[in-house]
Amino acid sequence: MIAAGAFVLSLGLGAAGGGVLEIEAPRVSYFSGWTLYEIEGNDAGGTWRSRLKFPVNNMTVGGGLGIIFGEEGEFRLRGWATCDDAAGTMRDDDWLRGDRDIWSRSNAELDAWGVSGEVTWWPARGKDGRFGPRLRMDYDRLDYDVFNVRQWSIYPESTASVEGLVLTYRQERVSLLPGLAGVYAPARWLELGGCLAVSPFTYVWDEDDHVLRYKISKMHSMGFALLGEARADVVLADRVRLGLWGEILYYRSWWASQDQRFYAGPDAGLKFSDIDGTIERQTYMLGARFAIEF
Repeated sequence: MIAAGAFVLSLGLGAAGGGVLEIEAPRVSYFSGWTLYEIEGNDAGGTWRSRLKFPVNNMTVGGGLGIIFGEEGEFRLRGWATCDDAAGTMRDDDWLRGDRDIWSRSNAELDAWGVSGEVTWWPARGKDGRFGPRLRMDYDRLDYDVFNVRQWSIYPESTASVEGLVLTYRQERVSLLPGLAGVYAPARWLELGGCLAVSPFTYVWDEDDHVLRYKISKMHSMGFALLGEARADVVLADRVRLGLWGEILYYRSWWASQDQRFYAGPDAGLKFSDIDGTIERQTYMLGARFAIEF
């Protein structure tokens, strides 16, 4: 993900691998954006729709390693995790027959982590740069605790506030991301890089535990993901670099289905299956990069 204050140690593999081993020490980045899920259906009261939108506003630390095969290609593994938990305000909105009738706002805390691996081949190489295909695999997991809900409604009896934990939410994502990458060095002291990847092979699943209602909801989805990244490094010396780095991820499901189960309370044992749903996410990482090779 985003390297800020990255420390890179490179060791020649020599005959064993014919490349260079690159190790990155902890990196720091700003992780921001949002993710949401929405479900809808029909019952005796008419058409209804419910949307829960979860915030992302956190710092992360991470690291990684890579094997650089000269000018021919490279292989990299990276990992990251959040290092604070305050994410912002969760929004929960419900509509009945097209009109919003109940809405609430709550505090959200986030614990998240992810890993990725990528292989890049540089078939097009020149004096000032290189260009080629990249294949990346991503996994990440977002875990939310939501508490201190404040709810409003067009119905006075549904307006309320509750202190403490009100729900937990977990979202997991796996993406296979084929794309194109490039590196361009317009001057000896400057290097620019970027990648654009599109994935029709992204699978997302989640679990929402409404603690106050004793209800667990689980959703599975297949969808489309777009990943873009860019970096700019100032080369201070052969082995020292300073730069900026950014990455944005967008995902939207084209198919999602939710199952619900009440595990306690007056509705214990009640189940609903195959509820139409949507999962959407837009997050980015942004940071500064310091790299040094030995």
